[in-house]
Amino acid sequence: MVDSISNLALQKSLIKDINDTKKSVATLQKQISSGRAVDTYLDLTETGRVEGVINLESKINDLDSYITNNNIVTGRLRATDIAMSSIIDNLMDYRAVMVKRRSAVGNQDEMKITVREVGKSLLGIIRDNLNTRYEGQFLFSGARIDQEAVGDIVNNTNYLHNEVTANYYLGDAVTRTVRASDSLVVSYGIKADDLGFQKAIAAIHIVMAAETEEQVEEAFDMMSEAISAVINIRNNVGNAMTQVTQTMDIQETVQTYFTTTLSDLTATKIEEASIKLSNDMAVLMGAFQSFSMVSKLNLTDYLR
Repeated sequence: MVDSISNLALQKSLIKDINDTKKSVATLQKQISSGRAVDTYLDLTETGRVEGVINLESKINDLDSYITNNNIVTGRLRATDIAMSSIIDNLMDYRAVMVKRRSAVGNQDEMKITVREVGKSLLGIIRDNLNTRYEGQFLFSGARIDQEAVGDIVNNTNYLHNEVTANYYLGDAVTRTVRASDSLVVSYGIKADDLGFQKAIAAIHIVMAAETEEQVEEAFDMMSEAISAVINIRNNVGNAMTQVTQTMDIQETVQTYFTTTLSDLTATKIEEASIKLSNDMAVLMGAFQSFSMVSKLNLTDYLR
């Protein structure tokens, strides 16, 4: 009777050992095949790494949001820079035409016609560039991204009562910004009502209507001021782009580091897992052999 009780207790103990070891073997096999040592936060809790993993995942997600947003802003800034480059190049070309008009070289009647024709064409170019859209958003309208920035500047002057105005501007007064990181906010929005654009448009209208040398001179001086101002605006665009792209480069580097660290925390160490798997298999076979001696079972019967 005592032997039967002892054998029964031994059987139960061996069955528990076998089941525990089988579970360990199955877990290790899964870890080796998947490359992941843990799949759930419960697994992480058991390994004492849950807080570190959750913290890393949160940081990686935050960085991903910043990188995505900064990529979008970088695209807008590139499109803005292209528009600015076109405006500057055309303004400088037109100033060369104004020089001929001012210096009285050639037939002045023909020069007046040329100034008007080229001027109207240039106003159209300025209008189109200031109405640039990127991914469906107007770039020079402030926060009014669904509204063109500039109205009809070809046929309507903004030089009224000897003053330059922004009467053509259809956007709002908001300068767009981006939170590029936790600690950096970058102002990047360029509006079409900037004084540099106002002066460029006004200078063209003045010289197109000029009847005196004084008016031509006024237009030329205003155009020179406008070109300098618009170049400064473009420089600001470049500075904003540099800030955003440098911040994004750092974020991508940090994100890669965090992702690698997270992988190290959750990944299976193949060599260690393989050794433990081999040991567990040996334990499992030994436990089963002991159990089979007691219960007269074989491995095939048990696993069936």
